[in-house]
Amino acid sequence: DGSGARIRHRRIEHIEDAADHTLVISEAVWIDKTGRPLLHERRHTIAKALPRNEWLLVLDLELAPATGPVIIDRASFGPVGVRVAKGMGVHHGGGLLRNSDGAQGEADIFRRRAAST
Repeated sequence: DGSGARIRHRRIEHIEDAADHTLVISEAVWIDKTGRPLLHERRHTIAKALPRNEWLLVLDLELAPATGPVIIDRASFGPVGVRVAKGMGVHHGGGLLRNSDGAQGEADIFRRRAAST
């Protein structure tokens, strides 16, 4: 997004690998372009197996200010990013981005409300 801000991983607190789920608890710090801490993050990431070869992803983030009030403004920078294999990508693999409302392409789905993308 050009701001120079980053989310820097600090440590893995806990990993759990069970037959029906996987859990990772991690800590990170959100920093500005000078490296000054803005937010401390504690994240639970859970992948749970469901029937019919489906799975559920649960992300639970706890954010705490490092020193004082923090304003999280609208930006493309955020706590969740999605990467796909190169062959599935729009530019390199001829892939398609589509949401549950039928809109297609990044310009038509980015920051638009939908049940799923």
